[in-house]
Amino acid sequence: MFQVRGLLETDGILTSTILTHIGRATTPEQQEAGGKWLTYKGFRKSAELYNLDRLLLDPVARDQTRKTGHVLVVEGPFDVAKLVEAGVFNVVAVMGSDLSDEAKPKLGLMSRKLNNPKLRFWFDRDKAGESGQITAQEKLAAWDIPVEEFDWNICFGTNQIAIPEDIQDPCDMSVAQIKWLRQKGLI
Repeated sequence: MFQVRGLLETDGILTSTILTHIGRATTPEQQEAGGKWLTYKGFRKSAELYNLDRLLLDPVARDQTRKTGHVLVVEGPFDVAKLVEAGVFNVVAVMGSDLSDEAKPKLGLMSRKLNNPKLRFWFDRDKAGESGQITAQEKLAAWDIPVEEFDWNICFGTNQIAIPEDIQDPCDMSVAQIKWLRQKGLI
């Protein structure tokens, strides 16, 4: 279960507000009955960016964005949780493998408040993630938002070691692996 927060802006001051709680089905039966993700009635996950409030309100997250020049964009709350556990705070999730048009105002707010950082997409390594990342990049190009992508096929060192195929999304990585990727400037 994750708490999803949004932002309220009053007289130019941003504050965090709880929008919903979101949980993931843990069995095929639950997923069939209610879908993969469960939220309070009326909540539209496609219109939100998970962790946006922390990204904009937390000085450490803002500083990481300034130092790296980018914001990581991942698919879901589990990815954000693993990255935060590894000390990576400049991250938001689109809550699926599709960047919806409804997220555009949130991306605009983020861009304005953080002085136009690049977005570095790190979607899952599966077909939905790859397709979603391509579609998101096309949308962002049309919206004049700078974007980069994480290369799952990158090889490291003189032995050209690749990311193992069983690692399919950011939350599959260990904290040490994520910290190493950050040290190398890849995330």
